[in-house]
Amino acid sequence: MQNPWRIRVSSGTFPSRFSKSFTIDKQPIGGPGDRTYVILEGGVSHGGNVDIALRLAKAAADAGASAFKLQHYHADDFISKQDQEWHERMRRKQLTDGEIIRVARACENFGITFLCTAHTLPAFEFLRFTVRVPAFKVGSGEIGNASF
Repeated sequence: MQNPWRIRVSSGTFPSRFSKSFTIDKQPIGGPGDRTYVILEGGVSHGGNVDIALRLAKAAADAGASAFKLQHYHADDFISKQDQEWHERMRRKQLTDGEIIRVARACENFGITFLCTAHTLPAFEFLRFTVRVPAFKVGSGEIGNASF
């Protein structure tokens, strides 16, 4: 099967549509002499508890990370209720929009960038227009979903 992305990992080359350097929250990345950009991945390890998410964000800042990243979704928007076990497991791990805003503001106070992976279009729009995250990490499950 031909690789539609034309990425050759072994040589470190990328198709021309990707820039070799960019910025996230005014920090240059990928250029000669640029500082390593470290993202602490919180994912859903907070288990749906905003206090744990806030402690993880603080730990990221204390460790010197450049950014702290979570995942945002509403289980009802992308997991069928027909699979009750999976739906409930993911529902328990989600944070509300308000809790995401709390963590984003805490990151700002801690001096690190808040990033987030959106798993649905409503979550993406919320993160882009309300939270105003400076960059998105697209989940690997979405690599073939060009419209997303």
